[in-house]
Amino acid sequence: MYSVDIDVFISYASEDLHLAQALYRRLRETGLKPWMDKPPKPYSLDGLRPGDLWEDRLREAISAAKYFVPLFSSKSVTKIGYVQSEFRQALSRLALVPAGSVYILPVRLEDCEIPRVRIDGISFAQYQYIDCFHGDFYTLVSYIAELEGNAVTPLDFTDTTVSSGDEFLANIRSHTRMGIDKSFSLSNLSIPDVREVSVQEVFDGEEIILRDLENFTLVGHGRVELTVEPRYATTLTFKNCPSVRIRGLSLGHRPDMGSCMGAVLKFEDCGVVVIEDCNLFGCGTYGIEAHRCDSVTLVDCNIFECSQGFAIIDSVGRAKLVGCELFDTWFYSAIEVRFSDLIMENSRVTNSAPHSISSNVFSSYRSEVSFSNVCIEIPTGVDLGLPDNAPGLTVSRQAVSLPPAERG
Repeated sequence: MYSVDIDVFISYASEDLHLAQALYRRLRETGLKPWMDKPPKPYSLDGLRPGDLWEDRLREAISAAKYFVPLFSSKSVTKIGYVQSEFRQALSRLALVPAGSVYILPVRLEDCEIPRVRIDGISFAQYQYIDCFHGDFYTLVSYIAELEGNAVTPLDFTDTTVSSGDEFLANIRSHTRMGIDKSFSLSNLSIPDVREVSVQEVFDGEEIILRDLENFTLVGHGRVELTVEPRYATTLTFKNCPSVRIRGLSLGHRPDMGSCMGAVLKFEDCGVVVIEDCNLFGCGTYGIEAHRCDSVTLVDCNIFECSQGFAIIDSVGRAKLVGCELFDTWFYSAIEVRFSDLIMENSRVTNSAPHSISSNVFSSYRSEVSFSNVCIEIPTGVDLGLPDNAPGLTVSRQAVSLPPAERG
């Protein structure tokens, strides 16, 4: 039996493990005691342990928890049987909860219908849900903390608008919504003496690194551009940032299309990343690189004129491209996926070609790639790297029109 109280039992489908773990961390950071079967490092042994009888441990944890939080997404609700046992146990526990008390807190991770399936006459659809889209758990965590008499200090968001690179760096901090109303370069700037901003030398200059940012948002007012000149510099790198959102910006390199050694956007060891309505352009190596992140979502973005491919997705819980256009790029692997789940919806890959006959559109290692209404146009003879008949994918073979590729 458990020797300590459990505040929150997190119930989830395997497809949503990355977001369940992100919620677990947020609850822990607030001083609450969550439980899930596979918590993130360094809490791995606080869940199911080697040698446990997992059904017994789940039953004990649900019985001990003050709140039961089921997570729902469009993918997980189609296989609702995944947690029938947990649901039954939670509803049995509900009979012991005093009338008027809060116990079940359904959470929608994206726009989906809460299952109406009934267990012992009760459905989770009867309970008011809370939306935590793109891993934004602040309201949920604050509410649970308040129920426990441990109110979270309201976030003091800073709203600011900048017009230059120096103003941009001077205003980098957590809990900030930064508007950008003019285009500017991120090269040759004065670096403020703050923990969140640093620079790293590259062969032909410097690149900016932003780190440890929580609830940080960049918004372009009009289609403004953030650019760098050094070919070896990544336009913006984010490290150890729990939550980042970028919307309405164009980002890239200003040398002519050719061979660069830096990406456009890079995220390392971050939590939830959302990029919306952005143009990510070369000659950067890749439009986006994401390494060891919980969740990375691109919505209505264009990635083009890159010199090595569109994206590297490495050790990401779930990466999602929705309504994206990927085009005009020479690639080694157009999309490289390692130890990750990638979902592509309503997106297209067009007018792009490999550097060599050994290049694939997709390079996938120990990963799951799924499609919904995705069209890929590639030259005849180019290997997709995945089955052409994958569900939700249409592949056509046709000639492309690109300027000659340059190799550095």
